[in-house]
This record gives sequence, C-alpha cells and structure tokens, in this order.
Amino acid sequence: MSVVTLLEVESLTKRYGSITAVDDLSFSVAPGETLGLLGPNGAGKTTTMGCIVGLLEPDGGRVAVDGLAPKSKTVSAMVGYAAQRTALHLSLRVSENLAYFGGLYGLRGRSLAEAAAKIVDLFNLASLTARRVNDLSVGQAKLVHLASAVIHEPRLLLVDEPTAGLDVSARRRVIDAVRRLAAGGTAVIFSTHYLEEADEACDSLVIIDRGRRVAADPPPLRAGHR
Repeated sequence: MSVVTLLEVESLTKRYGSITAVDDLSFSVAPGETLGLLGPNGAGKTTTMGCIVGLLEPDGGRVAVDGLAPKSKTVSAMVGYAAQRTALHLSLRVSENLAYFGGLYGLRGRSLAEAAAKIVDLFNLASLTARRVNDLSVGQAKLVHLASAVIHEPRLLLVDEPTAGLDVSARRRVIDAVRRLAAGGTAVIFSTHYLEEADEACDSLVIIDRGRRVAADPPPLRAGHR
C-alpha cells in the first residue's frame, strides 16, 4: 500500500556564496506525521525550512507541497511556520495577536472568532488572552507564537527549535501541542538539536550535518520499545 505524502523535498540545494548550506537533501512528510530535522546549530535546518515555506530560493532541487510550488497562494494558505525567533506584537494582548495573524491568513468576522476560540482551547490559552505579550514568560510567548502559526489550520506546520531557552514545564507544553496537532492530521517538521526531544516529539528523523543528510530513521530511543 502506497503512503500518501504532503511534502516532497528532492535534492534540495542552497548556497550562500561559496558556502553550501543545504546539500542535495531529500525527504518526504505524510499527513499526521511529525518528522524531526535533527542536527547541530549551523547544520542547515533553518535554511531548509526557509526553502520549504518559500522565503528562500533554492539553488537546486525541488520542493512541492501537495504537488505545488511553495510560493503559490494555495500553498501559502496550507502552511504554517513558527520561526525560531518569536514573531509577536509585544504591546498587543494575546487575543489581539491571534486576531492579527488570523487576519493575515484571510480570516474575518465569525470565521476568525471561531478559529481563535478553537486555538485558545487547543493550546489552553484562556488564562492568557487578556494579557499583553510583553508580560508573558518566555514559555508562554513561545506557545502563543506557535498558536499564531496554526490559527488557520494549516495542513503542514514547520517549527524551528520551538523549545530553545524553555524550562522543562514550558518545553512539555510545546511538545504536547505539536503532538495534538499531528494527531489531528497536520504534517509537522520539527527542527531540533536535542536527540531526546526528537524522540519525544517525532515519528521519524532526518539527521543532517553541514547541509547533508547523514541518516534517516525512526527516533532511536523510541524505536526500541515500538
């Protein structure tokens, strides 16, 4: 039985002058699958994500989301991206941030209100909605950042080092949120340099170093008790 894939990355290559940041990288992701991009800082994980979401132009290879190029309007509507750096309006309340990002994805009126209510419930943000972002803890802000990336219910979500700088409790909340999204059918790419974190969050791994794929397997810690 063939496996349906949502994202196809084939021989992806990206250079910055004489430096090859991503080198002939290939992998695929299916709906409901969380794929971990595991590698040290500078391995090419963020550059790979930038090419997938259309922020960067590859120098070689192919990226297709449901068979379409990343920069198409159809793909933009089906992809969510939570970059490593939190991108929220610090002076606005959490509810205002969710409304703003929902509006960027074309949600209006009742549709926006329903989407915001759903995402607040999914991420357990009810106690935070009236608070301004600059009054939140780092972990709370990361969770709102992730929520803003999925308010439009994307079919593909990319999260770049989402637990960097978080304490154990905040880290658990972020991983649990990602797992709930995947359980609902969202395809997820989860970038990390922590093996234990990849084991917790991911169904499969692509291990990269200096832009090249060096291994691809189920998470090794989890594979032993499947």
